[in-house]
Amino acid sequence: MALLIAAGLALAGCAQAGPASPGDTVPPPAEMESATEPAIATATAASVPVIAAPTDSPTAIPDPAAACPLPSGDTALYVNREDGYCLLYPSYFTAQIDTNRPGNILQLIGPRQEAGPKMQETAGVFLDISLNGPPEGMDSRQYAAKWLELYAPGMPFEGQEASIGGQAATVVGGLPGFTAQRGAFIVTPGGRYSLFLTPQPGDIPELTEHASLVWETVTSSMVFFEPGTERDFKQADDFCPQATAETRLLTDPINGYCLLYPADFGLDPDISGRIIGGPVVGNEEGFGDIRTSLAVGTFVVPEGQTPMDVLQARLQADPTAVDAATVEQTTIAGYPAVTFRGPRQPWTHRQAFVGVDGMVYTIVAQPEEPERFAEGIPYLQRLWDTVVGSLAFFTPWR
Repeated sequence: MALLIAAGLALAGCAQAGPASPGDTVPPPAEMESATEPAIATATAASVPVIAAPTDSPTAIPDPAAACPLPSGDTALYVNREDGYCLLYPSYFTAQIDTNRPGNILQLIGPRQEAGPKMQETAGVFLDISLNGPPEGMDSRQYAAKWLELYAPGMPFEGQEASIGGQAATVVGGLPGFTAQRGAFIVTPGGRYSLFLTPQPGDIPELTEHASLVWETVTSSMVFFEPGTERDFKQADDFCPQATAETRLLTDPINGYCLLYPADFGLDPDISGRIIGGPVVGNEEGFGDIRTSLAVGTFVVPEGQTPMDVLQARLQADPTAVDAATVEQTTIAGYPAVTFRGPRQPWTHRQAFVGVDGMVYTIVAQPEEPERFAEGIPYLQRLWDTVVGSLAFFTPWR
C-alpha cells in the first residue's frame, strides 16, 4: 500500500469563504460569496496561520480552521471545529453524523453496488472519521496495535506507516466488518483519530473507483488543529472500583463499563462478559445445567430517550415481556434506571435498564423463580447486589 502523504496546503487568502461551523460542509467556490475577511498567511497542515492585524489594534486571534483547504467543483469541505479537523471529500458523497453509534462519528457515504440474484444486502462505500479520546501516551502504531488487540484479537498486526494531515499514521488492511475494512490510526497532540474505509479498494470491483477516490481525497487533504471543545472522555482508571478479597473486577473497555462480582463466581467461557456461579439448581433440555448468572449488554437509543421510554416501548410491542407490577424507577451508578422482572420462558429474569450518554445498558440476572429454583435465590440476590452496587461507566474505548 502506498504511503499516504498529506499535501502541503498553501492557503493564502483561504478564509475568503470562512470555514463552516462544526460539522458543516462548504460548497465549491462558485457557490460561495465573495471574500470579505483579511488575508491569511500561507499555512501547512502542521502550522497555525496568522491573521494580519493593524499594529494599532489588538492582535487578532488566529483561527486554526483557516488552514483548511478550499473545495473545488469535484470536492466539498467538511469542518469539525469541535473535534479539531477538516477535510475534502468527493462532492457526490454524502457527509453526515452517524446517529446509530455514540460519539461524533462523521460518515461519508458513497454509491452502493447493484443488487444481484439472491443478495440479501448490498455493500456500499463508507468512510468513518472520528476523534476517539486523548492520546494516552501512545503513538499511532501503539494505537493501532491496541485496537487490534481489543476488536480483532488474534489478527496479525501488519500496519504500514504513513502520513495524514502532517501527522504520523498507521494504516492496516483486512479489518473485520460487513466487508473487510482499511483503517488508519492517527495520534495528534489533540487526541486519537481513526479512519475506517469499507470496502477496501479491489474487494468489490464495481466500488473500487469510489472507495479509492474517497480515501485519497480525504487522506491527502485532511488538516488537524486543536479541538475547539474539550470532550468529556471518562477514563476507566478514574471510575472503576478496586477488587477485594471477596470480589473480582470485570472491565469491558469496548462497551465502557466495569463492575465487581463475588469471588466465588466466575466468567462464562462460552459467553463473553457473562458471570455465572452458585449451585446447579436444575436442568433444562437445550440449556443443560442451570446456575445463577448475570450479563450486561448495551444498545444505542435516540437522543433524549430515557430507560423508562425504552421500557414503555417494549411494553407496547409485547405486554407479556414485562411484569408491569414490578417496574420501579431508580438510579444505578448515578444514572437514571428502571428495574423490572421479565417473565419470559424458560424462566423469569430480573432486569434493569440504565441510561448513560445516549446508550442503554441492560443487566439481566437469572433465573429468578423461587418456586422452581429456591436454592439459587440467595446467590442471585448476592450477585445482583454486588454488581449493581459497584457498576461504573466510562467512555468506551475506540
